[in-house]
Amino acid sequence: MHCFLGIIVKMFRKLEIFVFLICLLGLNRTSFAQTKVTKDSLIKLEIKAEENISVLKNRYHEREDQLSYLMEEKKRYLSNRDQVLKINKQLASLSSENTNTKAYIDEYEQLLSRLRCLDYKSKKNQIKEIQEIQKLFKTLENNNLEIDQSKISPFPKILEEAKEPFQTEYNCVLEKNREDNLLSTKYETFFSYTDPKIESFFIDQDFVNCQVRIIKAQKVIYLELKLKFGSARAAKIYGSLNPNNPIKLMFQNDDFIYLRPNNVVEGKIEEKTGHTIYKIQIPLDREKQKKIRNSELDKIVFLFDTGIESFDLFHFDLIKNMLECIKKN
Repeated sequence: MHCFLGIIVKMFRKLEIFVFLICLLGLNRTSFAQTKVTKDSLIKLEIKAEENISVLKNRYHEREDQLSYLMEEKKRYLSNRDQVLKINKQLASLSSENTNTKAYIDEYEQLLSRLRCLDYKSKKNQIKEIQEIQKLFKTLENNNLEIDQSKISPFPKILEEAKEPFQTEYNCVLEKNREDNLLSTKYETFFSYTDPKIESFFIDQDFVNCQVRIIKAQKVIYLELKLKFGSARAAKIYGSLNPNNPIKLMFQNDDFIYLRPNNVVEGKIEEKTGHTIYKIQIPLDREKQKKIRNSELDKIVFLFDTGIESFDLFHFDLIKNMLECIKKN
C-alpha cells in the first residue's frame, strides 16, 4: 500500500514539473512574441513621427511666408486703419497657429530622440519608456497636446513684431526750456492720413500728419497737437479752430471728452516746406487725464470753420504713456 502511494506521489511530482516547463516555455514564447511586435510597432511609430514632422514643418514655413507677405502689405496701408486692423487679425491668427505647430514639432522631435535612446536603457526602463512614448504619440496624433508657451523655442523676429499691433514702445525723455519753468515730452507721431483719391500725389509722405506732446507748466498739464497738412492751401480750405467748437477725443468704449484749445488757432504756412501747420495747446484737468489713462483711444474729431474732419488713431496708449512719463518728474 505504501509503495503504491509512493508511486502516485512521484507521478504527481513529474506531472507538476512537466506542467511548469510547459508554462515556462509558453511564457517565454509570449514574451518573445510581444517583444517582436513592440519592436516592429516602434519602427512604424518612428517612421510616422518623421512623416508628421515633415508635414508640420511645411505648414510652418508656408505660414512664415504668408506672415512676411502680410507685414509688407501692412506698410502699404498705414493710412487705412480698417485695412491695417484686418491685416493684423490675419497676422495674429497665423502667428497663433504657428505657435501651436512649433510646439507639436518640438514634441515630435523629443519623441524621436527618446525612441533612438531606448537601446541605452535597461530592459525594465525600456518597458516604462515605451509606454510613455506610445502615450505621447497618441496625444500628438489626436491633437490633445497641452502647450506650455514658456517651453516653445523663440520665433523669428517677423512673428514677434506682429503680436501687439498699434502698441507703441514709448521712451520717456523729457525736455526743459531755457527758463527752466516748463517741462515737456518729445513730439511723437499721433496719427497720419492720406485720402486714397490723392495717394498718388503723396508717395513719400501723408497729406495729414499730427504730432503730439505733453507740457507741464508749473502744475498745469497741457496736450499740444501739431497738425500738419501737406499743402499751403489747407488754411484757406479748412479755416480756423475755435475753442467754442471743441475737439472731440473718442475712446474705444464709446466714451469721449471735449478738448478746448486755449485760443483760436489759425493755420500757418511753413516757409521751408510750404506745409500748413496748426499748433494747438489744450489744458487737461484731472478728470480728462483720468479718462485718458483708463481708456484706449479710438478717434479724434476736429471741427474747423468749414466742417468736420475725423481721424482714426493707431497709437492707443501714446498720450497715456506721456502722462505717466511727465508725472514721474
